[in-house]
Amino acid sequence: MNKSIRVSLSEIVLAGIFAVFAYPLSGQAEPMEAHPQFLFKDFHDSKILLKSGKIQNSKMNYNTITETMVFISDNDIYDLANPGIVDTVYILDRKFIPAGKAFYEFLKGGDLTLYCQVKSDLKPVGKDAGYGTKSHTVAITTYSSITSSGTNYNLKLPPDYTIDTRYIYWIDKNESFETERQFLKLFPEESAVLRAHIKKNRLKFDNQEHVIEIVRYCSELISGKSK
Repeated sequence: MNKSIRVSLSEIVLAGIFAVFAYPLSGQAEPMEAHPQFLFKDFHDSKILLKSGKIQNSKMNYNTITETMVFISDNDIYDLANPGIVDTVYILDRKFIPAGKAFYEFLKGGDLTLYCQVKSDLKPVGKDAGYGTKSHTVAITTYSSITSSGTNYNLKLPPDYTIDTRYIYWIDKNESFETERQFLKLFPEESAVLRAHIKKNRLKFDNQEHVIEIVRYCSELISGKSK
């Protein structure tokens, strides 16, 4: 059963950063790594840097369905509230920056700053239609459309759902793309050279390291023109 409690974790409580709703983990049969909505398989020791310069340590993860940072305290999972007062969240060797109520991963600095938004939707598991196929009677379901069910999406997902995850890249948090075509539209003057570079080096937009390389090369092209 869900419970509502007051959080008392050092100075961040005064800033109002942590939500007051806790969801007990005790009694669950499934380990944390079994929950596919989390970006990381485990909760990791992390640092929260506030815009005030203060730092808080906690075990954290990222819920890709609700697009919220979450942390563990006293065996309960909490949502990280008030992301507007957060500068950066450091999980392992990765940096996450607030973007509205969500967090985007910082991938590259420089003239073209690159971020990645990881966003998941719930997808109903199809019923067996025979001949090795599945029948899906409903489309992908967003988190907001089923919150009335009372399900807590920091815990185990309903057994009849899986998740569909998208990786949305942002240039300076202003322009987004997921495909080569969308990216080239952002840089029409450089599109021919970029297309040739992508083809020559066999770069793919479903490979994050390749995307970073493409944006790096694009930044060099633009910088070269400005000299």
